[in-house]
Amino acid sequence: MLIRMRGNLRGYNDKERLIAEYILQNPLRIRELSIHALAAELEVSVGTIVHFCKKHGFSGYRELKQVLEALPAEFGDAPLEPEGDPLTVLHSVWLNVEKVLADTLLVLDQPAFIRAVEAIEQAERIDFYARGGSARLAETAARKFVRWGGHVTFYRDSNQQKLSATQLNGKSVAIAISYSGYTQDVVECLAAAKKRGAFCIVITSCEQSPAARLADCVLLAAIRGPEMFDENEFSKIAQIAILDALYFCYIRSHLR
Repeated sequence: MLIRMRGNLRGYNDKERLIAEYILQNPLRIRELSIHALAAELEVSVGTIVHFCKKHGFSGYRELKQVLEALPAEFGDAPLEPEGDPLTVLHSVWLNVEKVLADTLLVLDQPAFIRAVEAIEQAERIDFYARGGSARLAETAARKFVRWGGHVTFYRDSNQQKLSATQLNGKSVAIAISYSGYTQDVVECLAAAKKRGAFCIVITSCEQSPAARLADCVLLAAIRGPEMFDENEFSKIAQIAILDALYFCYIRSHLR
């Protein structure tokens, strides 16, 4: 629940985001707070907190607290302190990598992953869409897939990506990579691909995003550590792991 909450922060309204950020920053402290104490601290109504809990599948605040009480003390991120010595930073990075991969495996929709694998295996054409830091991942993935002789396309230029999306059909697969799921160019490519009947796969950290809503299947990449320049470096590692898993399944189908 906390893993999904972290990824969906951009999709919350102001009060929901305030509650979510407090829970994520203080998961162990919530255990000690009554709903009235939390409402007073955040300056929101008790009803707002109850609504937030129910939105996430809980009967109320008490059930949320019960889930948080079961969290291990080491659930939080390994801190990355600028003043830390190199080996401390190294250790923290390694811990966060381990945690983001474990978190991703927990939230990854396994039936959706199988549908994605089957769609890619049967596709006559595969298009990748991404911008910013995710574009490097998409380009690398496309280069891997094309080695096996398929029609695989990725363009760095967003206009070329959009044009390519309009040339897909029902035997095509569109794979979009967007950390936030709100990248406008990527969303427009997905909309065009979906209109053409392509099977759309979205790799993102926000399942409530515009990109996710256009997808035939969503593959969630968890988040750990700080966000910098509207990106999360540890989430990229999770995205790479998902892409590599899809790639190795694609190889398997060609070796049969």
